[in-house]
Amino acid sequence: MSNRNDKTYKVSKTLAEIIKNLNFKIWQRNYWEHIIRNEAEYNRISQYIIDNPEKWEKDRLR
Repeated sequence: MSNRNDKTYKVSKTLAEIIKNLNFKIWQRNYWEHIIRNEAEYNRISQYIIDNPEKWEKDRLR
């Protein structure tokens, strides 16, 4: 194993141990990936990302 690969392996193993010992979940519940298939879909998702922070002030869970 090269020195770089060895360091990468050690970091990933360390992170795996840290994550395993956490008392909370890291991944977002009900999260799923989405493949953007066309420009219209890209534009809609991009606009959602731009507009979403404005909605945080109205969030009832705050």
